[in-house]
Amino acid sequence: MYIVLLQPIAGDYDCLCNYNVELSIHSQPNSKSPSIGYLYEFDCKELLSLTDTPKGWHVFAFQHKYGYVSDGDDVEIQTCAGSPPISDKVTPPISSTTASSMTTTLTTTTRLTSSPSATTTTPPTTLPVTTTPTTTLPPTTTSPSTLPPTTTPPTTLPTTTTNDLSTILSGRTTTTGQTNIIVGDTSLCPPVLHRYTLEDKGVLTQYGDYCYEIVPIRAIWSRAESDCIAKGGDLFHIDSQQLQDYIYRWIKSYNFDHAVWTGLHDVRTEEHFEWISGDHVVYTNFHFDRKGNFASHYNEDCVLFVPYAPYYGQWDDVICGSITALGDVGQQNPFVCEFSIHPQHNLQIVG
Repeated sequence: MYIVLLQPIAGDYDCLCNYNVELSIHSQPNSKSPSIGYLYEFDCKELLSLTDTPKGWHVFAFQHKYGYVSDGDDVEIQTCAGSPPISDKVTPPISSTTASSMTTTLTTTTRLTSSPSATTTTPPTTLPVTTTPTTTLPPTTTSPSTLPPTTTPPTTLPTTTTNDLSTILSGRTTTTGQTNIIVGDTSLCPPVLHRYTLEDKGVLTQYGDYCYEIVPIRAIWSRAESDCIAKGGDLFHIDSQQLQDYIYRWIKSYNFDHAVWTGLHDVRTEEHFEWISGDHVVYTNFHFDRKGNFASHYNEDCVLFVPYAPYYGQWDDVICGSITALGDVGQQNPFVCEFSIHPQHNLQIVG
């Protein structure tokens, strides 16, 4: 007699995928209603079911709001793998099976780039989710370590999903004629970093012994770390409330309301968090509900810094994403790289 044990995996969910270069998201099922953002080519969002949605319109989760697009806008209903990202989750929850998954194409290079590149579409890939036993350790006891971000060479990602991000950064706000952009003393940053920031269409700041760059290019976590390493840094770490507050004010000063990858992860051991830079974990700022997604929490190993409500700079762990033969699968987010202002950054330009 044989007994077969079936291990549960995270369910698939209905998602709405966009195949336009850029598609405006409406706040109401009306083409004249205000726009609340944009879907870019190959973006997929959690499809929702609302009884009052008029025929010919789709409603989906977008940055904790209901977003609407019409049925004739070159969008398709598909099945996406995994669980919906908390960064789009609508509160209070409504009854629908959810999640968001993105795919990209592979071309070999040493850095991510914001220049246009040809892309091909690949269908969403269903990935089984495995679970890992939980081992909880106090953050302050974590020893420094450096994880190789991936065994696959960094790739150039399609950048049709990044135009909105770089546009936001370039649209700087002012108050009574005076700039309110937080910069720091960027003259302390090595000249090569100014070049990288210009190429990435990002922004640079300085705080203490580090310079920081917002890179407005969406990537899975390992690709983001590879890009930071190629430029002589790492995904950023936070070791104090003062730095946490500075990073939050810096990001918000650009009205950049997008979650960004940090260097924090628990890839090695569940709930044993480490900074990819090897710095000790002496400070954390997690959102209270980060373990709320029971279906996939034990596979959520990479940490986002989330500047918008209801997080206001608190952190959330999500699935890191993975590299497959068909492309990168999983959440793709902009990120922040950190660089020491000291002379070891005597680097050549890459790319």
